[in-house]
Amino acid sequence: MSGIEIISVVAAAEQFAEVVFKTIKLVKSVADQIQDGPGHIQQNIKRLQSLASLAKEIQNTKSLQTEDIGKILTRCECHVQSLQDLLQKISFNCHDSVQKKTWRAIAGLKQEVNVSKLFDNLDHEYNSLNTHINLRILAMAENIQTGYDSIDTKLNTIAQAANPSPDSLKCLQALFITDPATDRAKLINSKGELVQGTCDWIAQKKEFIKWRASDGGLLWISGGPGLGKTMLSIYLITYLSSCFLSIDDGKTHYSTYFFCDANDNTRNSAVAIIRGILFQLLEQKKELIGHILSSYEVQREQLFSQNSFETVWKFFLTMVNDLGDSQATCIIDGLDECEPTSLELLL
Repeated sequence: MSGIEIISVVAAAEQFAEVVFKTIKLVKSVADQIQDGPGHIQQNIKRLQSLASLAKEIQNTKSLQTEDIGKILTRCECHVQSLQDLLQKISFNCHDSVQKKTWRAIAGLKQEVNVSKLFDNLDHEYNSLNTHINLRILAMAENIQTGYDSIDTKLNTIAQAANPSPDSLKCLQALFITDPATDRAKLINSKGELVQGTCDWIAQKKEFIKWRASDGGLLWISGGPGLGKTMLSIYLITYLSSCFLSIDDGKTHYSTYFFCDANDNTRNSAVAIIRGILFQLLEQKKELIGHILSSYEVQREQLFSQNSFETVWKFFLTMVNDLGDSQATCIIDGLDECEPTSLELLL
């Protein structure tokens, strides 16, 4: 990317931040005029503030000043400018006549759908922008830890924070089969970065929207070889994390994922999938190891054998239930890469 293009992205981010701050003031002004205004107005203000924060992050981080991120910023500014224009049409001040206030109120009711649609567009752009930023940071990481030393560090960290039992580390070492985060980083390095906009379509699909609005369940995405399912999975990992993190309900989001590979014995069976997911859950909530330790003390390494699907599945259910009402997502890529017989119980 040329110096001129970088400058234009920085300028776009700075200009966008200014437009957003003006719009936030306008939204607050309109909200103050509405008696018992809906609570979602405050959520919309927070979303605008989050967008402004992302713009500031782009201004201050050279690796984020890319053409694709610049294009998303431009679209965001267009939506915010349209929102500003609509709000100015329905805003009034305390000195206006009753007739003018009434007319503005009626105009506001007519524009409610359009305002809501613009906020929906901004919601989508926020998730898209945040996803691109997170993927860019991951791809630009100077050191991808793939050696045994890095894995040992992770296991020691979990063991020390989770449980004082001397068996904690041994249990983790027996459970560990692969690090899904490292597998994802390797895929990004080998396949390259996502082309801007190629995966954004998924967020607009009615099946995806319905699934996101549900209380949980399965969303199955299928397609032939080479159609981009793995890149879509990489995109969705960050996208869904962004979605849940943007919901200000105080709940923690637990993100888990697994990339199957027919040529890797640590990534081509149902037991491997669940072991990888358990490892990720323990990384995020270390005290969950308590659900495994008592069984490990009896069965030792046999606990995680290739024939132990029912056992590791029981651990999975118990640990997820222990998360309470927090959100948990699990993305599994490439089930067709696994041994068919090993998938029978999982599916």
